[in-house]
Amino acid sequence: MAKETVDKILQTKLALSVRALRDGNPSRLSIYEAVKAINTTFTAPAQRRAISGAKAIECRGYREQDGVIGLYLVGYVPNDAVGIVPHTVEELSLLPPPEQADFLDGELIALISSETVIVCRLGLFENSLNTYVQLLGSGAGLNAEDAAFVFKNRTDIDKLRTIQNDGVACIKFDGVANAASAEHAAAEKPKPVVSRLIASVMEEVNALTHGEKVPARATENLKVEVYLKFDKRSGTEIDQAEITDVAEAIADADEGFEILTLKGQKIRPDDVLLNKKVRVRKYGKSVAFLEVFNEMLVYYRELTQPADTANED
Repeated sequence: MAKETVDKILQTKLALSVRALRDGNPSRLSIYEAVKAINTTFTAPAQRRAISGAKAIECRGYREQDGVIGLYLVGYVPNDAVGIVPHTVEELSLLPPPEQADFLDGELIALISSETVIVCRLGLFENSLNTYVQLLGSGAGLNAEDAAFVFKNRTDIDKLRTIQNDGVACIKFDGVANAASAEHAAAEKPKPVVSRLIASVMEEVNALTHGEKVPARATENLKVEVYLKFDKRSGTEIDQAEITDVAEAIADADEGFEILTLKGQKIRPDDVLLNKKVRVRKYGKSVAFLEVFNEMLVYYRELTQPADTANED
């Protein structure tokens, strides 16, 4: 009987040096060089472990192949118990980890080249990769500022060209606004366009419904939709240029928008971002590192090979 399979999304990111972004100079260290230096210096799992607060980020898989690196990071909280559901009593119970082991709290599989990073999120995000590099980089002789990276979404150039060529009729921003989302938006640096809009709408709603003298109640799950529309009858070329600039600026957001072109085509986050869905075998509630990495290698070749070369295969 064949093993059960599951669909996973491979997301394409651009790894940018924090120092290079700040100074406007070329990067002195690539994410590829940083990860390779760390994993060449440290070879055992206990050495490839970064402790950030209560959580451990540990490398449990590393492979160099075809000029790229495959990296498998796991996250866990040492000695942390998990909740279980007993079938004989009503109350939940806590189960301590087995001896010489800890409960898995998330994974991240990544293919790393000099700039492009392809990730498969399994409970961990790209910031765990940055944490791993920053905390272990000094031990591998890396400068702390050189070993700090930010990750930006890579977008499909064809979709951006569609936005530019067809023009933009409407942009819809949507989200769920409540106290928690407003606080999160205020804390984000830099603040994404969608988050700023949702937070500002919440401020207006509170001002209209509660006034200055009445304390605002905690709003729960208020659906917010903001439309930015181009008026075909009275809109000018400058107006269209401005709304197109907004559309291009938000095109690398993970969620929360829909762009309608003047030709009627709808463009959503999944359409713009460079992602690929793959089907792999399940490994318990997880997936196997090498199987996902092999799928990433195929996707990386699709992204980097010239079209005529890819067609020859």
